[in-house]
Amino acid sequence: MVKNARYDSYTERILISTLGMTPQVVTESVYALATRKKDNFIPSKIFIIGTKVSVDNFRKAIGNTNDEIYQIKLLCEDLQIPVPEIIIEEVRDESNVDVLDINDTQVSALFADRLLALVRKVTSNPNSALALFLAGGRKIMSFYAGHILSIYGREQDFLCHVLVDPKLENDPTFFFPLKRHNQTRNSSQPVDKEIILVDVPYVRLSHIIGKQNYGSLSFEKLVRKINNEQDKRIVINIKEDQILVSGVKIHFPPVQKLFFLYFINSLYKDISELDGPRGRRDKNWSKNILKYYEELRKSGWDIELRPSTLKQLDEGLEPQYFRVIISKINRRLKEALGIDATQYLIQSVGKPPRKYKVSCPRSLIEIRLT
Repeated sequence: MVKNARYDSYTERILISTLGMTPQVVTESVYALATRKKDNFIPSKIFIIGTKVSVDNFRKAIGNTNDEIYQIKLLCEDLQIPVPEIIIEEVRDESNVDVLDINDTQVSALFADRLLALVRKVTSNPNSALALFLAGGRKIMSFYAGHILSIYGREQDFLCHVLVDPKLENDPTFFFPLKRHNQTRNSSQPVDKEIILVDVPYVRLSHIIGKQNYGSLSFEKLVRKINNEQDKRIVINIKEDQILVSGVKIHFPPVQKLFFLYFINSLYKDISELDGPRGRRDKNWSKNILKYYEELRKSGWDIELRPSTLKQLDEGLEPQYFRVIISKINRRLKEALGIDATQYLIQSVGKPPRKYKVSCPRSLIEIRLT
């Protein structure tokens, strides 16, 4: 939670509440935010997201025959605050059919995508501040809410949970504590009963990943993309004939693949720098890399050089040929990784006769044989 934040300076103060079968969490949340002594937050807009069953139950409980948000208006009148705009987001499937419960993998994904789209939209506005509540609905809904805010939450956005006296948790007539002593609705609704607002710390990643253009990716695809981008390893999977660099699959032509793997394997064996080819044709370089080529093939790696390439290498590695291969490898890495490619490039070191190295730490290399 941001200390001494002045939320009144934000033109949009958004409250998002996940909704289960306890509609009171909405009024309790508004009450808790508006009455806390420090950094009170008066929502200008409330988004309520739930299934058809929970939304129908909310409308029935919060409204009456004359006003569908009666209890919310009564709360605002009691606290003498403006009535916020209420927007109800009902989860539906791809065919626009009502979802009745968050009770399986497919429906859970639908809820996550709906909430993700909502949070993404709200946080794209620099003049908004967001309070996201965890109190309503199934546990998985709360998990998604916290996870999504970690991805998109900004300094002014916060995560909350609201608690009430256990005796009142299942009381369908309790919506908020009354402040005005001359106003009573039910004996079970105490005048000064405390509602506890819990600020939930969360890891804010938006400054790291939020600047990326993730568009309208689903929650599952977004998480996978972020994980891949944060994975800085080089994974050499012999069995799958696969090279992953920083989570991205790199496709090299055979000779480029051979040279890249040779450098990575040398680094894995704690050989941090390799001499470049010496003389007009370096027989020693050719001998070593052709030996490694045979080792790869015996281990099951699907790599086959052209006869002309094998002949050229067997006659000795030419420095110009070597530099062209290295240049092509680096170009392919830059195309795939952009600015993140730097530590994976094969770079020359010092003055001639030059050495060559990959700057990636050995600890980030993983070689899978099975």
